[in-house]
Amino acid sequence: MIDLTGSAATLRDAARSWLLAAAAALTAGEPLPALPTALTKVEGLDRLAGLSGCRFEVVKELVGAGHDYRVCDRLWDLLVWQLAAASESVLRDELAALARTDPLTGLLNRRGLGEALDRETARARRTGATVSLVLLDLDRFKALNDTLGHPAGDAALVGVSNVLRRGLRAGDVAGRWGGDEFGIVFVDLASDVAYDVVDRLRSTLTHPSSRVGRGRRVSFSAGVAARSGADAVPADLMALADEALYAAKAAGGNKARQAPRTA
Repeated sequence: MIDLTGSAATLRDAARSWLLAAAAALTAGEPLPALPTALTKVEGLDRLAGLSGCRFEVVKELVGAGHDYRVCDRLWDLLVWQLAAASESVLRDELAALARTDPLTGLLNRRGLGEALDRETARARRTGATVSLVLLDLDRFKALNDTLGHPAGDAALVGVSNVLRRGLRAGDVAGRWGGDEFGIVFVDLASDVAYDVVDRLRSTLTHPSSRVGRGRRVSFSAGVAARSGADAVPADLMALADEALYAAKAAGGNKARQAPRTA
């Protein structure tokens, strides 16, 4: 993030240093220097206003030291343009991340999770690796909402997301598929191992010390499916994991079930 909220003196000194180096580079026929460190954390285009107040003072100082006004003025415009471009790039990245993030849990949303599944299955088809997909949803979530209200339901969803976040490897991807349903994409992990991980997460969530739903214990049911190589097709994995999830719910909930393996 580009931080232009520093003191006026810091902004002025950073701008002066860059203008001096840029003017020297132009004179020597060399490339312009990189942006000053103090100005390379732009949070938004509106923060550029914090720099504009220094312009007159800095350019006047450099002209008084013998530098050509027109050169300093154009270099200043170039400095601001580069910062604006960097800021716009950062904002685009932030908006793209927000479009893939569930605002309540901080996990990926349905779009982000779907993109992760597409990406990992495509890689598996290229390399022969295994992709495991888990679909899970909370047991009796509607009753929790109806009894204690939606704030309790939200607390339960956040609690489950925290359990997932703490219990997964760095390369694994978790997201909120929608409502009270979550998904996990395990990279290079066989179905049996993925099942063990999910069952451990389920046990963690239902441990007596866990109270993620405003004093209520919460459990989930899960379906686990895995495919390798050419068989790693997103739609097939989704259908298999969903079928296994339905079997877990039909068996009374608070269980995980594995989809049948390929022959």
